Amino acid sequence: MQKFFILFITIFNLLVLPAAAVEMGISLVVNDRMISDLQVKERMKLIMSSSGIPDQAETRQKLLPQIENMLIEEALKLDVAQKEKIEVTPQEIQEGVSRIAQQNNFSAEQFQNILQSQGIPKSTLENQIRSEIAWGKYVQKELRPQINISDYDVDAELARLKDNPDFKGNMPTRDQVLNKIGNERLGRLQARALIDLKADAFIESRG
Repeated sequence: MQKFFILFITIFNLLVLPAAAVEMGISLVVNDRMISDLQVKERMKLIMSSSGIPDQAETRQKLLPQIENMLIEEALKLDVAQKEKIEVTPQEIQEGVSRIAQQNNFSAEQFQNILQSQGIPKSTLENQIRSEIAWGKYVQKELRPQINISDYDVDAELARLKDNPDFKGNMPTRDQVLNKIGNERLGRLQARALIDLKADAFIESRG
């Protein structure tokens, strides 16, 4: 079985729950978004397929909390993007599909055909990409401007690295250290933002 290193999901953005969704079964409710049993199963199948994990009942049970957390975070990312009026264009989504295909050494068409052969709808990939692009725009708009790195911060990090034998004769430049500090702080801000979003959200498991 072909392995690929991607994760994605289809998330229905619904204000009311239609009969079709009831028949399908709802696994999670995140604010006004419904995540179906089918969506959870599709994500489970994708993760196991992409990482070569044997499809066994015990393994599925162990993975379930992680998968549900992924779906919850993606729903929350879409929520915050919607509140901030952040839009993702069809072209951006298609470019995202092409990048993932290239990373797996496929054309976009070949990649989508492989997904289809494994029973993964095209919309599943596109919705995951939409969530990540929207979150990336939110991070750039709201979180990155909060980062302030002083010359003292850079000097202190350079001094710390200078005492590390692993960097002897191979010290990074000031710009590299600046980027390193910025990325670390941005990562912490993103983690904190997701924690806060979860704390303020209505999340219900119906599994």
